[in-house]
Amino acid sequence: LADVYWGDLDVLLLDLPPGTGDIAISVAQLVPNAEILVVTTPQQAAAEVAERAGSIAVQTHQKIVGVVE
Repeated sequence: LADVYWGDLDVLLLDLPPGTGDIAISVAQLVPNAEILVVTTPQQAAAEVAERAGSIAVQTHQKIVGVVE
């Protein structure tokens, strides 16, 4: 993200792997004012991962704008 000149953006959409690992935390640090749209599937395991991702977003002061199942 840091090595590219993006210009003036209205939206930058990042499709991250599921979970709350290093990638999600690194993105939270690089884009501190990000707004998060959590996308999940109806399976219980996926819902649990989405919930953890939402918790990380709250802890890193990012705004959750919605959840799509």
